[in-house]
Order: sequence, then structure tokens, then C-alpha cells
Amino acid sequence: CIAQNGTVCTTASWNNTIRNVVGIVGSASSAANYLYYPYDVFIDRSQSLFVADCGSNRIKKFLNGSTTSTTISGLTLSCPSGIFVTRDGALYIIDLSNYRILRWNN
Repeated sequence: CIAQNGTVCTTASWNNTIRNVVGIVGSASSAANYLYYPYDVFIDRSQSLFVADCGSNRIKKFLNGSTTSTTISGLTLSCPSGIFVTRDGALYIIDLSNYRILRWNN
């Protein structure tokens, strides 16, 4: 709980449940079930997880419940570092080392 003065009550506790969603702890790779310097994530309306993976220069999409990704193809990226997916499925991608923001239509 939070008191009226904004401090956290002494009876407050954190939920310590943490689950690895994608990636292999301690391992980096551009393979479909690995990540290599992930910079940003976005979850769309269908609960698919999009990852801006800087180290592999890819946007990876993990369908809800899957630990294997598909790569968003047709893009030449250099360290994608941010991603936003609109309601109609368009992706806005920060392409960091190419100094640009892209709009990709699915």
C-alpha cells in the first residue's frame, strides 16, 4: 500500500515471481531462440512480443507463448534500438546506427 504522504507502507511486499520469456541466460546469438543485445520490446494486441535486437541487427517477433522468433524481413538495419507497433500493424523502428526512424507496413 502507499500512504497518503506517498511513502510505501511497512506491510507492502514485492511479488518475486520472475520468468525468463525469451533468450538463453548467459548466451548471445542471432539464432531464432536467442537474443544479442536486445534494446527494446513491444507487445501488440495479439500479445506477440517484438524485440529490437541491436546485436543481430534485426526485429524479432515472438508469437504469444513461443520461444522461437521470426525475423521481420525486408529491412536492412544497423542496431535497431526502439520499436512501436500501431493498431493496424505498422512498425516504427529506431535504426540507431543508420540515424533514422523507419515505418514498416506489414
